[in-house]
Amino acid sequence: MNKEQQAVKWVADFNQKLEAKKAELTDLIAAHRKVAIIEIAGKELYLYGSSYGRGGEILYNGLGLHAPDLV
Repeated sequence: MNKEQQAVKWVADFNQKLEAKKAELTDLIAAHRKVAIIEIAGKELYLYGSSYGRGGEILYNGLGLHAPDLV
């Protein structure tokens, strides 16, 4: 597709934004705090980790937030 330079720039921009948000959240959320991704559907409760979609990859791996042990 001949867009390698655009892709490299996009990834670099994304990583820069990610690091800025990570620093911002570090100031707002104490290191011992936990973040969970839950979904309630009818009578069922779903708990998502870092590889189940719903933003887990970004929250846990990208932003460095910590999940409760149960996750």
